[in-house]
Amino acid sequence: MEEQNINQQSVQLSEKVDSSEKRGVTKIDLKSHSIIMLMGPTNSGKTKFSDTVLTHAFGFFGSSYRFLSSDDFRRKLLQDYDADEYSYSMDEASEQAFKLLSAELEAYTSYPINCEFVVVDTRGFDARFREYVSKVARDNQYNLVGILFDYKTFDEYSLGAEDTRSLEIIRNDVSKFRRLVMPEVKSKDFSQLYRIRHKDDWEKTCCVTINNSMEYSLVGPIPVKEGGKLS
Repeated sequence: MEEQNINQQSVQLSEKVDSSEKRGVTKIDLKSHSIIMLMGPTNSGKTKFSDTVLTHAFGFFGSSYRFLSSDDFRRKLLQDYDADEYSYSMDEASEQAFKLLSAELEAYTSYPINCEFVVVDTRGFDARFREYVSKVARDNQYNLVGILFDYKTFDEYSLGAEDTRSLEIIRNDVSKFRRLVMPEVKSKDFSQLYRIRHKDDWEKTCCVTINNSMEYSLVGPIPVKEGGKLS
């Protein structure tokens, strides 16, 4: 009965995928054992995207995953989990934060742990770091998936930011992103490379496919499992 419910749900979701193609849905096809590198300026919504799209899909389908955020490591080092991401102290903790992030990336993609998915949440500005992540993927036989937060306007990047200092930092970040990252990131360097064109409303504009032993297509909020049944 549960298998029948899952099959029925898959058909319903596939129908939603087909009807959504006309609206410019970004389809993200993930294979087991992938490192997912998020790349985008400050305030582009990388962490929120991971929380609302990726980790929900991993959790629902029982995939093991680890979320590695450079900001989280900075706050852990500072012992201040409410630290402002724009603060000077957060910037000062960057070198040590990336050492910790790198150590965990290698640990979670190595035997016997071999997490199915590891999400790396950084701005992605440093070409040396991008190459390092690529090398870890090659050495540990992982797929490397790149997700670029490539918005058309500054207004989308700055959405939600109000004070002058934050807006200036975001403006500088967007300039660096377009100058240092966009020209260098190529599809040939990744197993898959995707671009997120708009901020927020991802439940309507993103479709995630997880391909393990079975393939699931998802659009919209992830259904909740209750008592072994889909609700």
